[in-house]
Amino acid sequence: VSSVPNELTDLTIVEQMLIARVHPAMRIYKVQANGQDGQFHYKGNIINVEQDINEIASVLPTLPENLKVIIVQRQGVFGHIDFKVRREKLQQALIWLKANNPFYFDITISDEALHQIPVNDFVHMRVPCVRENQESPDEIEEDQVEETSVPMIAQSRQRDHVQRLMWPTGTSAP
Repeated sequence: VSSVPNELTDLTIVEQMLIARVHPAMRIYKVQANGQDGQFHYKGNIINVEQDINEIASVLPTLPENLKVIIVQRQGVFGHIDFKVRREKLQQALIWLKANNPFYFDITISDEALHQIPVNDFVHMRVPCVRENQESPDEIEEDQVEETSVPMIAQSRQRDHVQRLMWPTGTSAP
């Protein structure tokens, strides 16, 4: 069993997403926090929605605004620890992956994209955010919504794998 290299340890969820070549699921975060700052004492739910994989990234890192992420927050909650990003950590991880992972040997590490990543800060304000009880969010433009983001019906490959089970029935008497 090999250990995880230092370059890949302690990556936040968003940092992992920024260096991933494919994004098979969109994450929807529902953030609840004690107090005003969502980065402390938070609890919430994450929903992963299957995505059609249209392309494999060849230029990394991906910019936060291009991730398949939506944050659902209640009023007065700001930030989320999963959305902390460290530029140098991303750069070190990408250099290590390119040198040591056969699935990353052909990537291009974009200095331009790296310079758009914060040195050590949160990027939650760069992804679509919906406030609870907000009927029509101004933050999400129509051209930011893709049909594959939230499929309304199961895709054919999902339907093919659904198995029906017959549960035994019984009486209320022992």
